[in-house]
Amino acid sequence: MDIALIAINALGLVGFAFILLSTRMKTKPGFLISDMTGNLIAGTHYVFLGGAGGVLFCWAYALFDLAALKLGRAGLPVLGALLAGACIILMFFDPGWADLIAVIGSVAAVASRLQSDMRYVLLLAAASSLFWGTYGVMMGSWPQIAFSSTYVVLSLYGAWQAHRKLSAP
Repeated sequence: MDIALIAINALGLVGFAFILLSTRMKTKPGFLISDMTGNLIAGTHYVFLGGAGGVLFCWAYALFDLAALKLGRAGLPVLGALLAGACIILMFFDPGWADLIAVIGSVAAVASRLQSDMRYVLLLAAASSLFWGTYGVMMGSWPQIAFSSTYVVLSLYGAWQAHRKLSAP
């Protein structure tokens, strides 16, 4: 592995660390700022890997976080519009299978945000992470693989906890 690839993956690792850190924030603005920072950095990581889907969707999520900071819950339609726009733009890049996998992962992520039952939110987040982990394998992004694997485990564990809480007598 050459030094440039190590630096590119280190950049991705920093971005995905910010996204994981966002789950530990105590306030919604803290969550959104950390997630936005992570997505901007992770998107830049995909610029260097040549992953159009990764760039577009990470930066679209960063813009959504910015909109959510300003618009609150009204920002959800902004996410849908940004992701739809990213899909349209992606078509101009002659997407391959990896980019189409990113689209599916993003659709699952949006669907998770539309759920009211936390179990479904987390199950769809896990599904989204499985697709994004596959994208990471296809793009050679070990930070994406590590992040997605961690997120799948955390999401499934959270879904199991939510299910236990709802099932308790």
